[in-house]
Parts: sequence; structure tokens; C-alpha cells
Amino acid sequence: MKMKLQAETALITPLPVERDEYGCWTHPEYEKFCDGREVIPESEFDDWLSTHGLTMQVVFRNDSPDGGSDEGDFSGWEPEKPEGDGWFVGYIHDTESDGVCIWLRHREEVDLHALRQLTENTTPGKWYCEDDDWSDGDNAIIMCDLRNGMVPIATIGSGGSAPDSTPTFAAEQRANARFIAAFNPTVARAVLDELAYYKSRLGITPDAIDTAMFSCVEGYAMSVINSLEFELERKLTDDEQQAVYRHVENVVAVAARCTSFQETDHE
Repeated sequence: MKMKLQAETALITPLPVERDEYGCWTHPEYEKFCDGREVIPESEFDDWLSTHGLTMQVVFRNDSPDGGSDEGDFSGWEPEKPEGDGWFVGYIHDTESDGVCIWLRHREEVDLHALRQLTENTTPGKWYCEDDDWSDGDNAIIMCDLRNGMVPIATIGSGGSAPDSTPTFAAEQRANARFIAAFNPTVARAVLDELAYYKSRLGITPDAIDTAMFSCVEGYAMSVINSLEFELERKLTDDEQQAVYRHVENVVAVAARCTSFQETDHE
């Protein structure tokens, strides 16, 4: 008989939001995580998000023009979705002070190897931005000491007198220019080196150990079943085998959680 492993890190996907008469709803995976608890420690919630590769944003009803005024009744409230793609509802409910909607989204993976490749053959050294105050609509120029008096590395347009140019746009472009100059290839390589260093020190991560533990559940459960059948001198029924498997799986899950808590206590 083939027994299926219930993965701890199943992919959490968007689901149709079917709100109750008061406008409340909870994603089944989020509800499973909360397990009836009204308060979740922040560190535990952060771990849950990290395990499932999620990020979150919170929207409060009182911050929304259509939030309504009836306490506990969210039926007329349509929480505003955060900027960007991929957001889905994880939770819409009331709290002691306000209604809240928790939006979830899968984190974007960054290809660090590709990022390092992009730093190759770039202008070395410290970059700086020359933008003055942009009061006359001039562009920002990104330079470095090696190119002093030569063609700039890049020019960031302020919009000048273009019809769609605004002070907000000019300020955004100024910030873009300064960021590009500050996060130059030398800095990017230093950040990547720092990440690589800490990854090398981590070695085998707790997540990797947990995954290995759960991948061994079926084999270990079958060993327990074989041992019980030898002691009882009979075959276990399908229901008994499933009970053994669930018990072994629960023991492994508890062990994984205990390991996680112990590591948190030592940090």
C-alpha cells in the first residue's frame, strides 16, 4: 500500500474569496496555520511566511474610504490591493481596534549568479551623481573618478520642460540616479560576496534537515509496521497502517518544531 506524505511546505495558492454574511474570510492554509489561535507570535508568523516563500501587506478598514462603520460587518468593504502583481487575500477579519485584510504574495526569486555576471566589464571604482538642484531641468549625470571630464557613465533625464514632467517625476528621477550611483557594480559585488559568505557559514540549513526528515517518514513508518507485525504475529489492517503512519508523521513534525524553537532560543 502506497502512503502519501503530507508536505509541510505545500504551495499556497490564491483561492476564490467567499466571504460570510459579515464580510469575513480566511484562506484555508492560513486558518490551518493559526489553528484556532487569536494571537500568533511575530517570529512564528515570519517563519511561516518564509517557509512558504510569501511576503505580506496589511490593509486596515479605517484607512479605506468604503470601509463602512458597522463594527464587525465588513460586507461593504473591498480592501484595496497593494501595488504590484500576484497579491491574494489571506485573511479578512476584525481585530480589537479595526478591521484588517492580510494580502499575501509569493516572493520573487533573485538570480544572484546572473546579477553577478551583470557586474562584469563595468566601469570600476566609486560612482557618484552630479545633479545640482535640477531647478533648471538639467539631467543627472553619473560619473566616476576614472571618467572625470569624459563621457559620463549614464545620464538620467529630469523631464525638463516636457509636458508630462512634474516635480514628483523629477524627484523620482533624482532618487533613481543617486541609487544607481550608490549601488554601483563594486558595491553590488561586495553585497553578493557577503551573501555568499553567510550562506557558506550556514551549511546545512534547518529547512533542509526538515525536508530530509519528512522524506524519510514513509520508510521509517514501514519499518515500524514491520516491527509491530512481527511482535503481534499478524498483518496490520490498512486502517492500522495509516494510524501508524500518521503517528510517525506527527512525531517527526513535533521534532522539527522543537528543533526550530531550540535554535531560536540560542540566537
